[in-house]
Amino acid sequence: MRAAFGLAVKAARSRRRWRQADLGRESSLPANYISRIERGDVEPGLTVQERIAAALGMSLAELVADAERERERYRAVRAESAERPARASSKPTRSATAPAKPNRPVLVAAIIANGDRVLMTRRRYSGESEMWSWPAGHVDPGEHPAHAVLRELNEEVQCADAEIVRHLGDVDYHGDATHWWPKSGGFRHGYRMIHYQVALATSDVDVIDHEELLDARWLTLDQVKSALASFPPELGEAAVRFASEAIKHTRSTPV
Repeated sequence: MRAAFGLAVKAARSRRRWRQADLGRESSLPANYISRIERGDVEPGLTVQERIAAALGMSLAELVADAERERERYRAVRAESAERPARASSKPTRSATAPAKPNRPVLVAAIIANGDRVLMTRRRYSGESEMWSWPAGHVDPGEHPAHAVLRELNEEVQCADAEIVRHLGDVDYHGDATHWWPKSGGFRHGYRMIHYQVALATSDVDVIDHEELLDARWLTLDQVKSALASFPPELGEAAVRFASEAIKHTRSTPV
C-alpha cells in the first residue's frame, strides 16, 4: 500500500504544480522524506498522512481513495499480464524452446517548439553523469502514452496549458542503454520511446523536479545535435528529425 500511497501523493502534488520542497514546507516535513514517501520507500504514520493530505487541500479519505485506485490499477495490470502466458500457450509455436523476448521499457517524450528552438532538459540521476533529453519519462502500467507525456511534463516543469498537438513517431532502440542509465537496471535490452509534439501557451518554463532536473532551455537544432553528440547516431538523428518536424509544423500552423 505504501507504493500506491506514494503515487497518489506524487499525483496530487503534480496537479498543484508543486515541487517536493513545496509540499515539505506546507506539511512541515523534510523534502527528502517526501521523496522517500513518493518512491514507496517508507510507510508514513497516520499523523503524517493527515498533514500531507491537509497540505494538499484534501481530506485523508480522498488521498487514501486515490491510493486505493492506484493499487487496484496495478493489480489489474498484473492480473492481465499473468493471463497472457496462458492464452499464448494455447497457440502453436515454432519452437517450444525458443527464448522469450526481453521486455523493454516504454517511454514518452514531449517535443515542444518555440520559433526555431525546442525545449530540452538537462538532468542528472543520482550517481550518474549529466545528460540532455526531452521532457520524458515512463508510461505507468495501464496508462495511455498520451496521458503519460502530459503527466511527465507537468511533473518535471511548470508550464502553461500544455496540449498534445500530434504523435510524431517512435524510436525502438535494441542496444544496451545502461551506458546512460547505469543505476536503472531496466535498459539493458533497450527501450521504446513514443514522441508527441506538445504546445504551450507561453515560452515561460520553470523546473519543478529539482531532484532530477538541473535546467530547462530552448535550444536550436544545432545545439540539439551538440547536446546529443554522445548518443548513437540513430538516436541523435531521430531526435533532430522530430525537433525539425515540430518547428516546421509550428511555423505552418495559422495563429
